[in-house]
Amino acid sequence: MPRALLLAGLFGAAMFYGDSMVTPAVSVLSAVEGLSEISPAF
Repeated sequence: MPRALLLAGLFGAAMFYGDSMVTPAVSVLSAVEGLSEISPAF
């Protein structure tokens, strides 16, 4: 039982860490794409 809890905790921490790495990159990419719609110079 403690091993299952440890594995579940590690899996949750890995998912949280992965989400925190992906979300800012997606936000920046969508912001840059929006700039090109406002002005083609960007």
